[in-house]
Amino acid sequence: MSSEPKVRTCLGINGDGAEAAEFYVSLLPGSFIETQSYPDPDGAPLAIEFMLAGAPYMVLNAGPEF
Repeated sequence: MSSEPKVRTCLGINGDGAEAAEFYVSLLPGSFIETQSYPDPDGAPLAIEFMLAGAPYMVLNAGPEF
């Protein structure tokens, strides 16, 4: 049986999601950023997946227009 989580918590951020993810992973030992998705190579990442003390999270850059 796999111990991989089946659910990933997603946080919508109105602003800089990468900065928020970096802040969160700095708070807990064993936390790290896994991936960042860049739909526009010159822009900020749209989605950032990271682990916080073994729990999977995702930050989505989503402003008021969404």
